[in-house]
Parts: sequence; C-alpha cells; structure tokens
Amino acid sequence: MRSESVPSRLSVSHASRVFATYLPLTGASRASCRKSRFTGLEELFGLPNNAEGQNKRRCMKVFLIAAGLALACAGCSGGSQWRAYVARITAERVAKDAAFKTQSEPIPMNLKDQLLPLVYYSVDPRYDVLAVLKPSGDANALQMVYSDGAIRDVRRVGTLEFILNGDKRFHLTAFVEIAAPDVNDMFVPFGDLTNGTETYHGGRILDVRRTTNDLYFLDFNQAFNPSCYYSPKYSCPLAPKENRLPIAVRAGEKVRAQQVKAASAPSIVSSTAR
Repeated sequence: MRSESVPSRLSVSHASRVFATYLPLTGASRASCRKSRFTGLEELFGLPNNAEGQNKRRCMKVFLIAAGLALACAGCSGGSQWRAYVARITAERVAKDAAFKTQSEPIPMNLKDQLLPLVYYSVDPRYDVLAVLKPSGDANALQMVYSDGAIRDVRRVGTLEFILNGDKRFHLTAFVEIAAPDVNDMFVPFGDLTNGTETYHGGRILDVRRTTNDLYFLDFNQAFNPSCYYSPKYSCPLAPKENRLPIAVRAGEKVRAQQVKAASAPSIVSSTAR
C-alpha cells in the first residue's frame, strides 16, 4: 500500500526526468505548460474549472512533484538510496515468511515445508515506477472472474498509466470490490508473459492505496501471488483481459520450479471484467 504523499526514493537524475516523462500522462503538453504563467500560489488555488485551468493544474502538479523529488534527493547518494530500498524490500520478504510460517493461513500446515520460504525475483529498483491515475468516472458494477469460477461484482476506480523498460508506456486498471465502503484501498490484478512458467498462472496482484494527487508508485517488486496459489479454499480475482501486460515482468513473487499444485484456478485467458 502507498502513503498519502509520493515517496522521495528517486535519484537526482531520475527526478529531473519526471516532468518531461510523465507530463504527457497527465493530459498536458510541454507546449501548453510553457504558455502557462503563474503570478503566485493564490492564482493556482483560484484557477477556474475550465480547460485552461485544468491544464495549468496538471502542469503544476507534475512540476511540483519533480521539484520536490529533486530537493529531497539533493543531499543523497543514488547508490545508497537503492541499497536502502533493496534492504527494505528484502526485510519485508523475510518478515512475510516468518508470519506465514507461524500462521495457519493462507499456507496449509502440510504445505509449509514445500512452499516456504517464498521465492522471488531479485529486487530490481527499475520495476518501482511512477504512475498517473486516470479516474474512471464509471460507478457501474463490472463482473470479474475469480479463481474458483465465481463471478463477482467489482468497480473500476481508474487506469494507472506508467512507463516501464525505459520508454514503453503501459496501463493497468485499479479496482475495488463493489461492497467496499470507499475507493481508498485498490487492488490491481495483472498478468504478464511469466504467468504459468515462472509466476502463478492466474496472475499476480498489487495493492494500491489511494492518494490525494493521483500520482502513485507501482512497485512490481511487491507483486504477490494471490492466496489461492497456496490453497484452493481461497477465491481470488484473476487478471482481467485489460490488465494483461505484453511483457515479462520479472519482479515480485514467483512460483517454485517444483511447486505443489495447491490451486486449480481457471486459465487467465478466461478471466475478464465486463
């Protein structure tokens, strides 16, 4: 999950590219931002709710994020930041193993020796990417396929747009269950080309905490297998068609080469939100 603010864990060189890279994802353009002129913060808060005002807000949003990241990183060493990041993710994985070992769920007692410790790709900071949320505006219920074949109602919160592998743009849809009291805790079930061989065949999940500025970090190093991978007693959402990435995402949790077939989920191909 994510905190309310955008974490400052980028290097200076990365922060300097935020404005140019993510500006198009907000719907604004470099040319239009150059035309924007601000006389002070009072103008920003008093901008009219029209096309020009919205564009100025988009420009200012990305500019402030980029400037904040650069200032936060000004006294930091990029190498030491990455080492601290890798250490944090590694510690979280160790803690999860310890919890799963002592808890009766989600891994059955008779499978703990075969499934623990959990297996992961090496932590790769390149898979911790900035994303922009484009709100859906559609409150209608959608039907999503779950691992036990059940069809459950969910709601599409919006589309997270991000850049991965240098310059390739992708998008993933964030959902909440229809009974959720709000849209603060979203889940992103996604598939990629590792499914069925290196990772769970039904796809993996990212948890995302709603922010106030629609800017997020999607950390694929924290992608996890749904509980139905460990036991068929669980019913888990499968990655819908719109969330199948055409690349191999070698980050986050994997499955063991000699894994126990603990779950018998339908193929990811049959999963769709409609």
